[in-house]
Amino acid sequence: MNMKVLLIGPYGIGNTILALPAMKVLRERFPGARIDLLCLLPSVYEMVNFLPDFRNVLDRSFLLPRNPKDAVGTLKELFRTRYDWSIVLFPSAKLHYNLLSYLIHAKERIGSKYPDINFRRGHFLNTVNVPVVVGIHDVYQNIRLLSPLGIDVGKVEVERLISEWSGEKGKVVGIHPGSKAGDSYKRWSSDKFRSLVRRMLEELPGYEVRLFFGPDEMELTGCFEDLASGGRIRLIANRPLREVFREINDCELFISNDSGLMHVANFLGCYTISIWGPSDFRRTGPFNEPKKVIYRDVPCRPCSHTYYVRSHKFKCINDEFLCLNIDVEEVLHALKEAIR
Repeated sequence: MNMKVLLIGPYGIGNTILALPAMKVLRERFPGARIDLLCLLPSVYEMVNFLPDFRNVLDRSFLLPRNPKDAVGTLKELFRTRYDWSIVLFPSAKLHYNLLSYLIHAKERIGSKYPDINFRRGHFLNTVNVPVVVGIHDVYQNIRLLSPLGIDVGKVEVERLISEWSGEKGKVVGIHPGSKAGDSYKRWSSDKFRSLVRRMLEELPGYEVRLFFGPDEMELTGCFEDLASGGRIRLIANRPLREVFREINDCELFISNDSGLMHVANFLGCYTISIWGPSDFRRTGPFNEPKKVIYRDVPCRPCSHTYYVRSHKFKCINDEFLCLNIDVEEVLHALKEAIR
C-alpha cells in the first residue's frame, strides 16, 4: 500500500510558496505516495490549483470551509482517508493548526516546537515535534519537518523558486504598497510610496508602473488615482489571483512591503526589492536572487513574526515605528542600481 501524507497548509500565499521546496522533496523521495494539501484560505486553494508547480506535486488539495458544518464534513473526509503522516507546515504557532492535525488522526503527526512553546499551543497533540531553528529561512524550516520520514534534510539542496510561469520581463516595475489588514503595521508609509512613484515617473521615463491592491488595501488606491491619469501607471485592484500572477509575471522589478505578493514576484523571477519594518527577513525574506532587502537597523527590530511564539502578537515599544523610517531616496537608489 502506498504511503499517504497530508500537508496542513500555512496561512497565506507567501507562506505556501515557501513550503513548495519541502513538497517537492517529499514527492521526489516518495514518488508513489499520495500527497494531499489542506488549504486554510480560498486564495491558497486557488493558487495551488492553477500553478503547475503545485499541481505536479500534489494529488489532491482540500479547502477548509469557513462554515462550521461544511468544515466538519471536510474533516470527516480527511479522517476516513487514514493518512500515515500529517505535517503541519511552518509557521504553526497557533493552537488550531495542531488541533486540525489531531482531528484528522493520522498515524503520525509532525509539528514544530518553538523555543518558547507553551501548553496552550497544543504541540502535545503531535506525535513528533521538530525544533524550530533560530536564524534560518522558512524554506529550510519546512524541509526540516521531513526528517521524521527518514529524509536526510542535511543533504537537500534547494533550487531557486522559479515558477514554470516565469518568462520574459518587460520594462515594468510592480509595486505592492499594502499588506493584509492584520499586518498593516508592516507597511511603509503610503505617502512615501506615492513620492517614490512620482520620482519614478520623472527619473525612469522608459518604465511602466503597476500598483497592486488586494481586498484589504482598497482604501490605498485613492493615494495614487491622480497619478494614474497620465497613462504610465496602472492600478490593479482586487483582481482574481490568476490575473494578478499574470500581471506580476510581466514585471522586471517589484517593490513591496513584507507581503504575500512579494513572494509571488520573487517566485516568478522578478528582481525583488523589499522594505522591512518589525518582521524578520531572515525567516520570510525573498528567497531568490536577484533581490534587495531594505531595512533600518534599530536595536528593537525584529520584534514581529520572529522565531518565537510571543512575537506573533505585535506591540511596538516606541511612539512611532522607527524601523519603517526609511527614506524614499534609499529605495529609489536601490531601484536604479537594479536597472543598471
